[in-house]
Amino acid sequence: NISNAMFIACTHDGYVLRDGIPHMNNVWSGIHIRYIPHGHVSAFLFNQSGFHRAAAEMLQRQEPN
Repeated sequence: NISNAMFIACTHDGYVLRDGIPHMNNVWSGIHIRYIPHGHVSAFLFNQSGFHRAAAEMLQRQEPN
């Protein structure tokens, strides 16, 4: 169920580029997307609590199959 998934995208990511590609909602309707103001590595190093909160939030939203 795609509504049980969340993408976390970095607004300053130099590895995974977002320009020139379709928006995730146009590819997977109903997907949850959270943007964080970091790069690819700095998001991992300095935003661990944000990833933990997102995982906990999505676990709480889980719908049975």
